[in-house]
Amino acid sequence: DIHKTSEFFYWHSYFVYEVESQIRALGDEYACFSMPYWDFTIDAAHTQFMTDATDPDLSLVPVLNSALGTDGNDDNNHCVEDELWNAQMYHTQFLCAADEDPTQCCLKRQINTHSELSNKSVVTRAILEPRRFRTFQDAMSDVHGAIHKFFAMTNSSHMFSNNAAEDPLFVLLHSFIDYLRLMRTDCWDYDLVSATELDMYIPFAFDGYDVLSDGNTSASEGVFRPTLDTAMKFANINHLPTAYCKTHNVTSRLMFDLSASFDISYEPGTFWTENEMLQAECGGHLNQTWFYAEEQPAVLLDGSMHARNTISRPLRQSIVECIVYAVIGLLIMLVVSFLAIRRFARHNYNKQQHLETVYGSI
Repeated sequence: DIHKTSEFFYWHSYFVYEVESQIRALGDEYACFSMPYWDFTIDAAHTQFMTDATDPDLSLVPVLNSALGTDGNDDNNHCVEDELWNAQMYHTQFLCAADEDPTQCCLKRQINTHSELSNKSVVTRAILEPRRFRTFQDAMSDVHGAIHKFFAMTNSSHMFSNNAAEDPLFVLLHSFIDYLRLMRTDCWDYDLVSATELDMYIPFAFDGYDVLSDGNTSASEGVFRPTLDTAMKFANINHLPTAYCKTHNVTSRLMFDLSASFDISYEPGTFWTENEMLQAECGGHLNQTWFYAEEQPAVLLDGSMHARNTISRPLRQSIVECIVYAVIGLLIMLVVSFLAIRRFARHNYNKQQHLETVYGSI
């Protein structure tokens, strides 16, 4: 179970990348598709009132009032019945109810109003306070687990366990989880560390571990402890013809720097721009390759959806800057040349006038 190992962030990071790649491979229409991320801390402000409410209004939660589907129907196997996500429009392969057509199983959700989403303050403290990688990952694992439980009160919902990837919110959630990992890495300046030198920063930038079923950290011989170079397994992906993992080993070291490995960068979004606590600690050195300042409102489904881009903005910016500087340089050369020619012409004119004056007076 990768959720109980140090591969938690990196396995899901690759999964999101592969889903994005497979969508792009559908054709030219999708060639520029970039996976958004769901900032659940925005929704958290709307879920905190639900714990004590007898009949909470789920429509107030942004993500449930977007194009990604709402709660399931308790009288119909918890099936999501939204126009875009009903069984006729979106089929699932797993978690089919006994009375369902196996070829048209529905997406299932059962909102658990007693499971709160973590707010911006909680997540920010998780980024800033833990020094060890393991401590940070444990905190984020708890945050992540509560979100799964929010959408799955029981195992009759897709987000409950191994069937979670069939819920479209899964990849958007983990896209943001990876954003948070990168933000923590940046804030602690581990983004300045080359991937080849990460071993020197264990257990702070990374820490290989595996948790046994009894909750103890494995330390005995023969127990699996993933390292930075352990090839992760993707049994349900590596059979795809264009899957990167079909021909390459995907490791935690590879996924550590998404910009270097796959040209992936993130829009900072309101988690950064409206986060005084985070900016006070990390504002002076935000990695401009990992996070770009450009907002892309066209991709926003609601206030909590932001963009991640697989074409690094700093690269585009550098090209634009080079062109601008070249044009400016050319203009300066033209102006200097014009002034020089004008000065030379005026000098010759004055000289001619002087000669005419001299010879005319003889």
